[in-house]
Amino acid sequence: MKFTLLKKNDMIKELLEAVEAKRAVNKSTIKAEFARALVGKTLKAFGPNGKGLYGTNPKEVGYKVKKIECDYYSNDDKFASINVYLDDYDARGRDKDGNIDSDGGLIYTDKVFIANLNKALKAAKVNYKSASYSEYGMQGKNFVNLDVSV
Repeated sequence: MKFTLLKKNDMIKELLEAVEAKRAVNKSTIKAEFARALVGKTLKAFGPNGKGLYGTNPKEVGYKVKKIECDYYSNDDKFASINVYLDDYDARGRDKDGNIDSDGGLIYTDKVFIANLNKALKAAKVNYKSASYSEYGMQGKNFVNLDVSV
């Protein structure tokens, strides 16, 4: 009797794990998961380890995530395009008053930002395979665009 009960519990556990693995993934759930993990968090960029091609600052700069948008999701390819909107971020390299600021610019290709973003997603146990910068032309004035594999 005890052996049968243990076997049934194992079967139930496996079934629940299979259901969780096949949970519905769509544009809304991707956006919700990324928002849960990132909105309100401060992500650092730049600094001596940033080494991005388009933005510079000798000091790390923290940007608070204000919202997440999912522009595109393909269930067939398990791929999403995510925009991460940041407070006080201007990819054109301007400060809050619109003056040109040589310390800043486009986060695209910055190693510090993408590492911090992935660390925050993993800490929040977001179900995704990878998140990386999309192409240059997809980056926005006040957001960073990412390619996400789920």
